[in-house]
Amino acid sequence: ETAVQQLFHGAGVFVTGGTGFLGTALLEKLLRSCPGVRTIFILVRPKKGKTQEERFSGLFEAPVFESMKKACPNYMTKVRAVAGDCGLPGLGLGEADRELLCQEVRVVFHIAATVRFDEKLKTAVHINVRSTKHLLELARHMPHLKVQSQNAWNRTWSSRVLKRFQTWGHIQHLSISKLQAFKLGHSMDLLDEDVLSIMTPMILREWPNTYALTKSIAEDTVREFGKGLPIAVVRPSIVISTAREPFPGWINNIYGATGVVVGAGVGLLRTMHCNEDMLAEVVPVDMVINVMIAAAWDVATQQRLKAQQYLLEKQTGNLPGPDDDIPILNYVSSIQNPLTWAQYMKFNECGKEFPSMRVQWYYCFQLNKYKIMHNLYAIFLHFLPALIVDTAARLVGKKPILWNIYKKIHKFVDVISYFSTQQWKFTNDNVQTLWKRMSPEDQKLFDFNIANIDWQSVFKDSMLGLRTYMAQDTPDTIEPAKKRYRRYSQNV
Repeated sequence: ETAVQQLFHGAGVFVTGGTGFLGTALLEKLLRSCPGVRTIFILVRPKKGKTQEERFSGLFEAPVFESMKKACPNYMTKVRAVAGDCGLPGLGLGEADRELLCQEVRVVFHIAATVRFDEKLKTAVHINVRSTKHLLELARHMPHLKVQSQNAWNRTWSSRVLKRFQTWGHIQHLSISKLQAFKLGHSMDLLDEDVLSIMTPMILREWPNTYALTKSIAEDTVREFGKGLPIAVVRPSIVISTAREPFPGWINNIYGATGVVVGAGVGLLRTMHCNEDMLAEVVPVDMVINVMIAAAWDVATQQRLKAQQYLLEKQTGNLPGPDDDIPILNYVSSIQNPLTWAQYMKFNECGKEFPSMRVQWYYCFQLNKYKIMHNLYAIFLHFLPALIVDTAARLVGKKPILWNIYKKIHKFVDVISYFSTQQWKFTNDNVQTLWKRMSPEDQKLFDFNIANIDWQSVFKDSMLGLRTYMAQDTPDTIEPAKKRYRRYSQNV
């Protein structure tokens, strides 16, 4: 076993958000690459008419688990669903499950979050902030805890994102004075939805959405309530499909920048407000998982070294001062392997070589630096065609849908534009230091060296993955799809 694998040998691991994109990738990687893990507890809630049991059993039907099933045939004995909900107080855990986790868990990965940028403020606070606080409280009752890894998005309002926590005193002028994490969560329970809907714009002010605000407050929650616990905060940028593990191109959602690619690829999205010269902060999901696992090992190792140093200093009577510094790992691509938005979209044009059967029109996409140009493009290439098509649909007795589709597309694209029209500056010293601390064996097994990947190859695999796993197109449909796409192009 490697040093990283030893951390998980015989260990109980608790994962929140285990049924999401990152959580699924983490579960697969732990089972496949850390065979000594004892039990992985996954917090599961009912959703979309499915019970916890149905969601848990359906999780392993995903194609991403095929390699894992071969490497770990007895995987079902190592994974256990725990009924709960991060939107509820105390994570919605029952007393028996809470006691079980406290006795069995050594490592915690807190990934659960609502990723809807326009989520209602109360829901976003409960899931992104309150659940973090309650999980930290639970961790304090885990006598065998070695490490807790908190996954968090960066503080988007800052022009420079450092490797340490930052204060957010610049929003003290808001109507809620001294807006601290624990007080905000309490306020959410006192106000009804109608009042909060009115107050939300005043609370957000400089923040682009409720997601960015609440994830930032979640970090303050970690700083406030995580003192003394072995914790690392991992901040990935925009997460895309797998680069290598367990195979290239796997993805199960079209959030973020991937949604732009899909919209343009099917011929519906023709314009986006974006500065093509700005850097696109994208990172493959498998490498995000590897840095999270490696960070867990590093925190546990550093805690052990600190304990040894403490005993040594105690013998000499020279006790060290308190060390509450929580490491922040910004996992980004711009420092070691930069990519502009123009390059990002250019590389993704390879999708025209193997189009989906779901393509609605030919590819014609433009990045517009100036908002007025984007709006003009949208009028003539989005809303005017939608008006014509929907009018024709009404005349023949069909339901008009294109106008509503474009309203949703623009709502989504406006969110992405906030990040693609500004330049974000990061430091990733902690990530590079972590990489150097790892043994060659662990570097190979848990590779997160973003400098070594070829973006053109990554995006080709990503486009094939979207075709296979999201559009559900089989390989035998490539030629028919090409013929169909050529007809669209010839009609222009």
